[in-house]
Amino acid sequence: MNEQSGSSISCTLSMSESHQFNVDRSVLPKIENGRRTIVITRSNQNEPFGMVLQSDVIQTCDGSLKRYTYLDSVESGGIAYKSGMRNGDILVGVNGVDVMSLSHSSLRSLLSSTIEARIVVLAREHSRLIDLHSKIFLLRARLKQAEQELLKITGEEEALLARYRNRLRNSSIALSSSPSPSRVARGILLTKIDRIDSIVSPSSLIPQITRL
Repeated sequence: MNEQSGSSISCTLSMSESHQFNVDRSVLPKIENGRRTIVITRSNQNEPFGMVLQSDVIQTCDGSLKRYTYLDSVESGGIAYKSGMRNGDILVGVNGVDVMSLSHSSLRSLLSSTIEARIVVLAREHSRLIDLHSKIFLLRARLKQAEQELLKITGEEEALLARYRNRLRNSSIALSSSPSPSRVARGILLTKIDRIDSIVSPSSLIPQITRL
């Protein structure tokens, strides 16, 4: 009788663990590497877990925004640390609930209301990846700002060049409408010659040679 009772208990526990495993696996099932389930138990709701959560929103390659909550720090010797949680672990599930879509305040409320929590986390390598994505997002924002500044400077340069070309064009028109210096000099010379011609005869302009 006892053996049958023990077998029944073992079977019940196995079914319960299997169910919990399937529930945990239902959260982000495509991710295999670095994924683990941690059970955290505290005596009451007032006892701290000993961990600091931080939520960041990053932009993915397709332009969509995703929120990630990870452990910014884990208190050494605290409940979370003793349970196996470490800095950089990303929280993806709590008691079978996908927390990737939850806001930071909702996730905080969910954890605060539990005494025992089954938390599915991703290893810190994923946290580093998120950090890189965040840096890429900032770099893209700075690049976009630099491109806008470059377009502004380019527009100002083109405006200056356009004004300079207009000035050159206006100067060319003014020069073409006024007599050239050579033409003015030639006019003065002709005027002098005309005056000379009016005073003396053409023969008098021929050089005089005297042989002595």
